[in-house]
Amino acid sequence: MAFHGKQKPTYDLTIVMQYAVAVTDYQGFISSGNGWYDHETESRHHDNKTIIGYMLDGNKAKDKHAKACLELVETDPSIDERATQIIEHFQSSLTFKKLSDSLNGFEERVAGFIMNQSVDRFGVSVAASLPKSYGVDQKREEFSDLMAKYKRTSDYVAKPSQRVSLELKVIDIKYLRNFGNFIVTTVYDDKHVVKFFWNKDPDLTKVMDGKTISITARVKGHEISKYTNCKETMLNYMKIEEIKG
Repeated sequence: MAFHGKQKPTYDLTIVMQYAVAVTDYQGFISSGNGWYDHETESRHHDNKTIIGYMLDGNKAKDKHAKACLELVETDPSIDERATQIIEHFQSSLTFKKLSDSLNGFEERVAGFIMNQSVDRFGVSVAASLPKSYGVDQKREEFSDLMAKYKRTSDYVAKPSQRVSLELKVIDIKYLRNFGNFIVTTVYDDKHVVKFFWNKDPDLTKVMDGKTISITARVKGHEISKYTNCKETMLNYMKIEEIKG
């Protein structure tokens, strides 16, 4: 840790990112201000930013979560490698976006420190979310690669209004905030792209993700995606019969 100007602390970027990876491994991602107290276990669950702050300030003896995460950094050699990958990923992607003047607000905040070797306290709060953001970016890239593959093979399944029974491989689930539901992208027969909307209640998205599902449904229609140029079949009146591992 270093101090500059009016005694404003800064921290080594690599160390901060290692801590961010360790905390995400430990508890997933809890956003700023969303920690809670568990009355049953009489223990407090901090957001990721807070735990990283304890780790940086040397308060591991005062917080069991910070202590556990510091032990992860010491015992898991992959954390250093993944932290480096995350830094390099955002340095590369944000440099390109900055040159094309296409940074959004979050990316502006990341770019403010990711190109440097040090980060201030505000940057720590942003860095806490980068392992999760990196995972999302990686999944988007994998999905784009799959769509490039299925663009060559996908054809329409059945006819509009026809009832169908299908086995589908779930390859992507995306939450549509404006509509309050999910768009689920699947593949039939490892060739044909099939999509459907799924409401939050019951929320089976985490159970379905990456799995094969047996469904009955009605074909709502066919279209060529304006994003991927894939032929896609849209379903509605969905009933999931079985979810397979």
